[in-house]
Amino acid sequence: NSLSWTRSGLVEVRLGEGGAVILADEQGKTVPCQMAPGGLLRFVARDVPPLGAKRYSIQRGSGAASGRAVAEGNAVGNGRLRAVIGEATGAIASFTCQGIPGDLVDRQSGLGLNEYQYVAGRKPERPQRSGPAKLRVVAPGPMLATLEAESPAPGCHTLVRQLTVVDGLDELWITDRIVRSSVRTPDAVHLAFPFHVPGGVMRVDIPWAVIRPEQDQLPGACRNYLSVGRWVDVSNDAYGVSCATLDAPLIEVGAIRMDVANPFDPRAWVEKLEPSTLFYFYVMNNYWETNYKADQPGPAEFRYVLRPHGPFDQAAAIRFGIESSQPLWAVPVDASAPQVASLFSVEPAEVLATSVKPSDDGNALMVRLWNAGTRPAQARIGWHGFQPRRVARSSPAEEAGMLVEGPIDLPPLGILTLRAEQ
Repeated sequence: NSLSWTRSGLVEVRLGEGGAVILADEQGKTVPCQMAPGGLLRFVARDVPPLGAKRYSIQRGSGAASGRAVAEGNAVGNGRLRAVIGEATGAIASFTCQGIPGDLVDRQSGLGLNEYQYVAGRKPERPQRSGPAKLRVVAPGPMLATLEAESPAPGCHTLVRQLTVVDGLDELWITDRIVRSSVRTPDAVHLAFPFHVPGGVMRVDIPWAVIRPEQDQLPGACRNYLSVGRWVDVSNDAYGVSCATLDAPLIEVGAIRMDVANPFDPRAWVEKLEPSTLFYFYVMNNYWETNYKADQPGPAEFRYVLRPHGPFDQAAAIRFGIESSQPLWAVPVDASAPQVASLFSVEPAEVLATSVKPSDDGNALMVRLWNAGTRPAQARIGWHGFQPRRVARSSPAEEAGMLVEGPIDLPPLGILTLRAEQ
């Protein structure tokens, strides 16, 4: 676990062909696992300590997978989440979560979640959709289940979308594999995410901050499309959905908006964004003629993770985005090697260690703390595998400043770098 908080997550280990296995944790307790074609072992590692590790042993045997994840017909679910693919286009027609009222897909928009939208030319009023989907169960469950939809799509040779759920995890994983045709006339590909969250507020992750489109933008800022760090969230006071993006860095809020014909005319750009719970990932175009490739043929992959939740928690959304982009690592170890101790832990949960590195002079560990929450926090570090003789605030040049003893005051979104000397 390369992050500074305890976490659980899916682990994949490629073993090669060889049949069924039995997986056990450090206490010898059997852990549910599932083998995929090609000898890919999958399981959920639970409560892996911060900046530390948890050990599992693999033995040949007839271990049986268990869980509630299932892919069947046009739906995939795990007892808490359920997603239904609309066979007319291959988009998600329904997405529900236990404890959240109603459907999270805004059906009044006329769109599904992860709806393919192709614009031929520069007029977005009538985007083209993908065609009827051919469905295939890739993994039936019960620990992990995957359902695949393959559709004909304009501008593409093939469009394949997969939905995956894992037993015990409140996450829906989406993988889009697009094989583009060679198109050298103006065109663009957008993927729609219309969420049904009445009164919802959209929030966008950017480096070291979270913004609300329009409300937190300066006059003259670009509103046609926005850059995204790791996630977008749509929430009201009671519930919402976070969407982590692993590959697509641009969104459009409320509608598809083309690059304007005359970019040097300020009046041509969008001046105000209305509140919306719909956004599009703007994944491909060939509008940018200067110093840009004329077409985008061949395969491309775009991955997303949807996580329904209760009232919006900024720090939890940030942790979710980081976890999605930094999965747990699986590495082989000698069974006789000593256990790996957690380097250190940080409290409260809103405070994250965003960087841990040896100092340039080799005499200290440099730790950067960030209060990802919306309120002031008193940060406390519990040293475990690393025991410094003293800890000080650091300058940008890694020079020791004021000594740190006891809790550290951090304002909302505040950053502090520490020098922990050996």
